Amino acid sequence: MCIRDRYTNLDWTTSVSGGLATWSTEDFSQNQDANALRWGTTYSFWFTSNSAPTTRVAQLELFKPGNPGAQLTALDGPNGAGGTTVFTSNYCQATANSTLTPTQLGASNFDLTARTFDLNVTDLPNNVFGMIVTSLTDGFIPNPGFSAGNLCLSGNIGRSVGGVIFSSGTNGSSTVAVNMDVIPTPSGPTTIMAGETRYFQAWHRDVTGLGTPTSNYSVGLRAIFP
Repeated sequence: MCIRDRYTNLDWTTSVSGGLATWSTEDFSQNQDANALRWGTTYSFWFTSNSAPTTRVAQLELFKPGNPGAQLTALDGPNGAGGTTVFTSNYCQATANSTLTPTQLGASNFDLTARTFDLNVTDLPNNVFGMIVTSLTDGFIPNPGFSAGNLCLSGNIGRSVGGVIFSSGTNGSSTVAVNMDVIPTPSGPTTIMAGETRYFQAWHRDVTGLGTPTSNYSVGLRAIFP
């Protein structure tokens, strides 16, 4: 009798963009039997570079969504392309807000010379207020202060990144401009340093299905600065 392994052996796809090399298999939502890294399996990934090695950061993401989400590890990588790239990724699962969709948080428009960038909050309920919080430490605290969401930060948490309380308006979104030299902490503003990894999250007002006031949180956003 022949028993066939149910998992596919489709090769992973490779891409190089923005100074980053990425290997990936099919998404869990596309194929639950995709060729993912599972217990007892070992894969090798490599590339050739003409740059000398230095310490870089690799991100390993979960195939099946869950917490704590993507994990980072230090390894040797080329000292060249990517030296001016800010590496961002989402982590930590968010609870759906009153729109039945988790609030998203992304980043764009990095200018390392001007030391500015934007944080973009989307999939918010309309006309709610909120703020961006940040820390040097990630975490996972479900329903802090009776919130409907999950706090994905720990340690010394700074509030109101960008010095603003944002409103989602009628589009359910907001963009917060960030000065890298004015990052809030409990003891006063600080500066984002070279090589620093910083975590961000959006907190916002919300209501329950019964119309009771509450709050919620976005997914977490990890940013690794060169």
